[in-house]
Amino acid sequence: MKMLYQSQELWDIVESGVAESTNVANLNPHQLHELKGNCKKDKKASFFIYQAVDEVIFERISMVTSAKKA
Repeated sequence: MKMLYQSQELWDIVESGVAESTNVANLNPHQLHELKGNCKKDKKASFFIYQAVDEVIFERISMVTSAKKA
């Protein structure tokens, strides 16, 4: 799995998570673009996780909101 995530440039997101910004209005355009990109990568990584696990594990992680938590 780690190699799959690395090949899709998702491993850093899975390992460290996405920094959640409480006030998006204070971000400059570059930071906002980076945040949106990281959120997109997090969702993509979560999708791969959900596809790779069996039914029992899926029930445990189906309610989490990030790839790192899964």
